[in-house]
Amino acid sequence: LVEPTIISTLFSYSPELRSLSGNIYQHPEGKFEERYAHDLLTAFLDKEDFKVQKDYKSLSGGTEFRAEYTSAEYDPSLHPTIAVICEYDALPEIGHACGHNLIAESGIATGLAVRDVLKNNPEVQGQIVVMSTPGEEDGGGKCYLLARSAFADIDFAMMVHPFANNDLKPVILGADACNIHFHNSDNASSLTCRPMDAAVQLYQQIALFRSKFQVDWKVHGVVNPLPEKESPGPGLMSLEKSTHSWYMVRAVSQKDFHHLQRKLEEFAEAAATSTGCRLDFQWVEEMEVYTGMVHNSTMAKVYREYSEKEGVVYPDSAKPFYGSTDMGNVSLAVPSITRASRWEKK
Repeated sequence: LVEPTIISTLFSYSPELRSLSGNIYQHPEGKFEERYAHDLLTAFLDKEDFKVQKDYKSLSGGTEFRAEYTSAEYDPSLHPTIAVICEYDALPEIGHACGHNLIAESGIATGLAVRDVLKNNPEVQGQIVVMSTPGEEDGGGKCYLLARSAFADIDFAMMVHPFANNDLKPVILGADACNIHFHNSDNASSLTCRPMDAAVQLYQQIALFRSKFQVDWKVHGVVNPLPEKESPGPGLMSLEKSTHSWYMVRAVSQKDFHHLQRKLEEFAEAAATSTGCRLDFQWVEEMEVYTGMVHNSTMAKVYREYSEKEGVVYPDSAKPFYGSTDMGNVSLAVPSITRASRWEKK
């Protein structure tokens, strides 16, 4: 049995794990700027006999790493290679409100526990990889890592995300955003071509379309966000010439996701045509497209079995997660699970 080893490791390292999490919380860093967290975690893993590769796959910023521990008789053709995910970027202005410091802590804790299982049980062979994935907050770090074949040798990937309830298969939506500009056509008067009318009509079409939404379809939007510190007067005067709207579409399945994208494009074109405005529609190139999460049912079942032994309770009707993360992209390439976990202070 490996459970006693796992429990013993987690309890013995509890003070250090709490310290790692607390230090990352106290030093919030934005996407691809997580140098403090990167150095803190790699130094700890190096000390704990993991083979650490810094600046793994050379993403922008160099704040990613891969740390491995391999059993004595590991053969990649026979034995599993498991990745546990660490995130540690913070949100702009509000810090670690999304709890990525806890995701880092849980990834390190899992790596330590599996290391000790491999070290103390010769009948268990395999490789545990602590995979860091910086820039999750609108940066798509995992998307870049996937494009660079970082998960090519991984058989199974897993991570945990803080949430209000325990949820074994949280609903995680794909996401993409766009900028929509309606312009006053050349030589058109403000009476025959009104960009603000087009923006309002677009919003109204989306509002009416919501009656046909499935429960996991989401469309969010902001009309005419004025630059910071700009007074309303000049901004409102400029609406006769052009308007800017920002929208995001989100859904679980790729089919539904692309359907919402097409509908948004159609609505924008219809609004431009009916108001005589010129349309400039662009999906945000700087934002990686996140896909919906496909949870591996077999591994989720195993996870539930062992976690319930330790007293974890899964509500029969948990409130849906409805978040978005680039872990969804990983799940389309590698069998994966992401558990939403209730964190309680003790």
